[in-house]
Amino acid sequence: MSVPSNRYFAVKTTVGQEKNVARLIEARLAEVLVEEVAEPSGSTAVDDSNWVIQIFESPKNVTVSTVSLYLDKEGELTAPLRIELYKIKEPPEEFTLGEEQEVDYVSLIRDAQLLTNASYDPLLLDKPGWYDIRIPTGVELRRYTVYGVMVKAPNLKQGRYMLHYTENKLYVDGRAFTTSDAGVGWREEAFNILFKVKESTDVASIIILPSVKGYVFIEGRGREAIAAAVQGIRHVKNRPLITVTLDEIAEHLVEKPLIDVLTVGQMVEIVSGPLRGLMGKIIRIDRSKREVTLELTESTYQLPISVSVDSVRILDEVKSRRT
Repeated sequence: MSVPSNRYFAVKTTVGQEKNVARLIEARLAEVLVEEVAEPSGSTAVDDSNWVIQIFESPKNVTVSTVSLYLDKEGELTAPLRIELYKIKEPPEEFTLGEEQEVDYVSLIRDAQLLTNASYDPLLLDKPGWYDIRIPTGVELRRYTVYGVMVKAPNLKQGRYMLHYTENKLYVDGRAFTTSDAGVGWREEAFNILFKVKESTDVASIIILPSVKGYVFIEGRGREAIAAAVQGIRHVKNRPLITVTLDEIAEHLVEKPLIDVLTVGQMVEIVSGPLRGLMGKIIRIDRSKREVTLELTESTYQLPISVSVDSVRILDEVKSRRT
């Protein structure tokens, strides 16, 4: 059975509110299954032999698509970070009141079933913060089943990933284990790593084009899912979604050289040189010399002057520099 390909839809918004609308849509779609987001207490190293696994229980049947980690680095990283999602423990056949039985998680980790894995490019890690690691194909999690997110860097010989954790656990059902010998021996820690496991959504991306005012563009698989995602959001107009092509969007993503978008009659401001700050109207363009001739609006005598294209900016730059 083939998987339906993504399509692009334009959502009509109030002009000037495109960024706010995009943020609200993103927040609505950020369905977090489980998370530990308390204040960091410290960090633990991850490299070719030091690994971490965070245990959690799925509260419902769901497909997950993303694992977020709070990361930093030490030194220059020479290999990608790798996450692996494991099934640790099946739910009990029946639930009984009373004390829970002691669970040997170390043995369960050794025998765990690998469900999927994903990597994160070290070049994308530039400062401490939350980083999303996308799972290539969504993974089905079952309610009350215990899973583990293992974080490792098997081929890392230089530098270290630093995985932040908290000892002030908000997610009380979680527990973390570490190993310093590439999984030979595991020990339970008193902390949870800072992590989020996010559900899959029908929206792949949200795009704002500065040159197209009053629209937010959404990539997704179905019109109905996207219509539901934007319903009731402030500054979204009650208009039907407009289907657009990737080619139509791509035209607005490439910035043209200024010399190619200047036209006679445009108003520009001089941004460098002795006449900096003066404004004028373009009366002639010499593309071979990359010069424009201006008629200054603030001059007593209308004497044309020629300046380099690199010395001016269009007063309505956003509208003019993109197509």
